Amino acid sequence: MSFPDAELPKLKPVLFFDLDAAEPEPIFENESKSFTKVAVTGGSIRSVDASFPFESKVIDGYDNISFSQAQPGIGSLDCVLYLDLGSGVKGLVSYGGVVRLEGTTLQVVSKEKSHMGFSDGYVTCRPKFDLDSKSSKESWVNRHNFIGKGRFIRTDKGGLKVQYYVYTFDE
Repeated sequence: MSFPDAELPKLKPVLFFDLDAAEPEPIFENESKSFTKVAVTGGSIRSVDASFPFESKVIDGYDNISFSQAQPGIGSLDCVLYLDLGSGVKGLVSYGGVVRLEGTTLQVVSKEKSHMGFSDGYVTCRPKFDLDSKSSKESWVNRHNFIGKGRFIRTDKGGLKVQYYVYTFDE
């Protein structure tokens, strides 16, 4: 089977997530899986491209990460972030994703290292936005699919941060 003679779709960076996170908290482990909670304590989501306006504070959130014993080190993300876009406009973003807790990713989470690049590990998300009906300039997020590539870093004081560049298809 051959591929179509057509231009390949391109991804365009549109948002940057900068999340402050608490240390991972193991909740349970049994013979089939384990479950870890990570509280999101603050942060921001902002536009990378001015033609896609978005600016919000992350006021609260969580990431529930489940690990199957059949694939140790591969976590499935279940995250919800509560947003304040200013002027009384609120919303949330939810996403699933995958994290591979290995190599540099594991070293940052376990405090052996403080920095990783976006290509040093496998941290992904698929965000979906739900915004207050009062939002207007940000409503473009309802007309797009998103995929994010992330990383973990540590602040100078040792705090955990999660950062994603989030992309949509170039039109």
